[in-house]
Amino acid sequence: MTDASTSQASFLSRWSRVIALFAAILVAFLAGFVPQYIRTTHLNSDLSTLRQEHQKLLDKERLLQLRGAINQVFVQATRNNYGLASHGASEFFKEARNLLDGTPDTSLKDTLQKIMDRRDAVIAGLSKADPAVRTTIGSIVDELNQRIPVTSGL
Repeated sequence: MTDASTSQASFLSRWSRVIALFAAILVAFLAGFVPQYIRTTHLNSDLSTLRQEHQKLLDKERLLQLRGAINQVFVQATRNNYGLASHGASEFFKEARNLLDGTPDTSLKDTLQKIMDRRDAVIAGLSKADPAVRTTIGSIVDELNQRIPVTSGL
């Protein structure tokens, strides 16, 4: 062998080592990156699911509070305490509007919109101390009870 061929072989041998080193580094990087990437993707998916479930639970809690509020309005109207019932109804409809504006659930939006459509009739009936308003309030109570059934246990 000549010096030229030996030096060329040595040069190729060095490049082969450099390429092998870079290939080993790339394989090591991918070996660490790919599992972490897959894990992160799964965790992000789980987080998204948990956020949706959390929002549903918050909506249910707010619906339970609404149901309690309209039940109080109904009780006050039944007792002919129209002033207290009127104040409670105003608060109820304000919270119902907030929930309607804030929820992405279309079924819940439909239910709340049907309730909000009766707002003026309820407020006017309570301000006139009209006993017939109890029927309208009772129908709202029924709708919320259908949306969230009354359960005997927690």
